[in-house]
Amino acid sequence: MAKIIEVNGKFYPVKDETVLEALEQAGISIYSQCRDGYCGACTCKASNPEAVEHKKDIIASFDSKTEILACSSTVIEGQTLVLKM
Repeated sequence: MAKIIEVNGKFYPVKDETVLEALEQAGISIYSQCRDGYCGACTCKASNPEAVEHKKDIIASFDSKTEILACSSTVIEGQTLVLKM
């Protein structure tokens, strides 16, 4: 099954990479700093944040009901992550 990210009505396939890496590969600019889940700079609003899994060792603060950390999250197999960007 596919892993997909939707941004502004456009769909982008995801390989075995983080959301941040997939967005960068698609040419979508996103602010980030540490890339390890510590700073929270890459926090993104998501319509369905349950479509991702986060690394276990993140310490950045974010609202898991409405947001994801792009640097430390991966789209779950068979899911489409809808970002509000």
